[in-house]
Amino acid sequence: MHEEIGIRAEDLHGDLIFIGMNFQKYDDDKRNFHDREYASIYTQRLKPSGIPLLCPKEDEVERLIFISKNSIAIFIANGKWRPALKATLPIYMNWFTHNRTLIFEDLF
Repeated sequence: MHEEIGIRAEDLHGDLIFIGMNFQKYDDDKRNFHDREYASIYTQRLKPSGIPLLCPKEDEVERLIFISKNSIAIFIANGKWRPALKATLPIYMNWFTHNRTLIFEDLF
């Protein structure tokens, strides 16, 4: 977390919660780029004091967005996702559907 987005465990409300794993495959033949990796998916609430610490590493993170639980459906309907998000979002949403109060309680 620290290497890619600038936060540490103490910036979270508790231990990371493991959601699942996904194998990601991305090919860009025009650039001769081929990527294969397993993605471990975790979640947890960020303390308000952690927000100013967010500093995404440019070559690892395209952007960070904050989205309310009420806007998730709109975000999903938009459907313009990068390959990594497209691969992991369904796994997260399945978990979220059954556990939403753990993460969003008193957050928004």
